[in-house]
Amino acid sequence: MGNFRVFKKSVRFTFRSKRRFFVFLMIFGIVSTFIAFYIDTLDDMRTDGILEQKGVSMYQEDSKTVTYAQGTKILSDILLIEDSDDDIKIETSIIFHYAELDPYIRLYSMDIHHPWYSEFVKPSLVSAGEYPTSKSHILVPSGSKQIYNSSSTGVVVDTEIAVGQLFTFEKAGSDPIELRVSGKFDSSQIQEQGDEDRLWIFADKSKFESLLKLFGKTTADAYTYSITFVVPGNIISRGANKLVTALNTQIKGLLKENRIGEHGDWEPQPDSLPTDKAEDEAIQNWANLLFVVLGGIILTTMFAYLISRFRRREIAILKAMGYAQSSVRTTLMAEILTIAFVGFIFGVSMAQGLLFYLSDFSTTSLLSKESVLVSFGITVIVTLPGMLLVSWRVLQVSPSEAFRGL
Repeated sequence: MGNFRVFKKSVRFTFRSKRRFFVFLMIFGIVSTFIAFYIDTLDDMRTDGILEQKGVSMYQEDSKTVTYAQGTKILSDILLIEDSDDDIKIETSIIFHYAELDPYIRLYSMDIHHPWYSEFVKPSLVSAGEYPTSKSHILVPSGSKQIYNSSSTGVVVDTEIAVGQLFTFEKAGSDPIELRVSGKFDSSQIQEQGDEDRLWIFADKSKFESLLKLFGKTTADAYTYSITFVVPGNIISRGANKLVTALNTQIKGLLKENRIGEHGDWEPQPDSLPTDKAEDEAIQNWANLLFVVLGGIILTTMFAYLISRFRRREIAILKAMGYAQSSVRTTLMAEILTIAFVGFIFGVSMAQGLLFYLSDFSTTSLLSKESVLVSFGITVIVTLPGMLLVSWRVLQVSPSEAFRGL
């Protein structure tokens, strides 16, 4: 209990020494901000850049050039290649479909459990609202409108669809399907000229066939617009690129056979990143991560030592007054921990504010949990061993130090 009281008093004392507190607060805050930003960049490779790192995507050549059945066929053929070729490994495969429900509504499928596996609709493209978190949520392109056409008066009224708006699809003899707009996204990559008056709905794949059935359609009326394959591995693994190259080569060979009647008409597959370049990038990622971690540890330990150096006289006074070494060490570590923790909070808040500013205050721009945890680990937790070493060195000060300069 005695050491705990000493700890509390030391924390209060830390805030009273304003000049020293704010100087070191800024230093720890800047270190924390840099680490959070760097780790968030690596995390971005696992999210927005995951397809570039470890994905292979196929796209239809033109609108309605690949039927639902043709897309399913080529997907199964590629998965069969994986079974027979040890160089081919697929972690996840997702197929994306679409269908014309009527002249004014086009329905697209997506997979809300794998939000980053489509280049066309992903969280980073959401400009209002949020990416769907429920199967009853849908996305619509920015600027989507509902059109009401009065057959009796000939008057046409249109209104822009809002985030949170509820769509209820119902038909006599069938259960209604309710879907709520969770967000809007930038559809400039895929929306065709002349489609401005057509409502595009992106719904989870679990709702796709239900809506087809409700509108009296079947999979024979649907098409495939994209297939995505993701291989095992991570952003600092050399193996991922080798798997991507091998898979891409097999898909190229399959498409060159030009069996349009069987597989549909697909865009030519682009070349994969050269293996040697991918290996260089992997090594560079490893080196950068290592330097960030080591640099963070060295900086926080160095500044912890500087903090303790400013307390040499106070430590000498405490020792002259008969305080035990454990109490003096508690006093010193309380100040260092307080500055490190408050600096971490300040740094992460500054990083998040800067991220909001750089993204034009988009509500989807948030620091990842991993970046915050790593920043906390390096700025606060990993500083502890350095603190113990620093406290051991500083505690060697003689009580006579208290009277130096008097």
